[in-house]
Amino acid sequence: MVTKRIIAVTVLFALFAVPLIAQNADKAEKELTTNEKKSILREFTHTANMDGINYTFILLNDKSVDALFVGDSKISMRTRANMSTCFFVSGKATRDLTAYKPTFSVEQEGKSIAGEAINIQNFAPGTVSRGAKVQGLIQLAEKIDLTKPFRIRGPQNASTDMKLSKKALEYLEN
Repeated sequence: MVTKRIIAVTVLFALFAVPLIAQNADKAEKELTTNEKKSILREFTHTANMDGINYTFILLNDKSVDALFVGDSKISMRTRANMSTCFFVSGKATRDLTAYKPTFSVEQEGKSIAGEAINIQNFAPGTVSRGAKVQGLIQLAEKIDLTKPFRIRGPQNASTDMKLSKKALEYLEN
């Protein structure tokens, strides 16, 4: 009799647990396809040559973070990107830089917002050899209005203008 009760409880548990497990699986993040990742990154990427480095700036947000990062780093980057405007920066030095100083700011509608350079690889003050890769983050002190154009100002007062496309703004809404 006890065995029948155990079996009955086990069956009932299984019947109720399966729908709950299925619901949680539906709520899990869908993995992006390679084409989806490329499309997302294309919308949030801007390139520029500044002070001897060919930079690629990727505006970080929920969509671009999902396309760039995996695992625990994805959670950390998503949190950082939701707190303030951030860019993932990568590049390659086109010449030897003896006094490299990754100082960046963003200008929008006459206001300048300082950026903090966070080093991943060679994205710190010092020497950068020709051909060396640089990687890091630029984290602004506050969020900017992504619906309006802005200027990224880098070392030696070099700058590049960036404006998100209609498709990029649609990604931000979804």
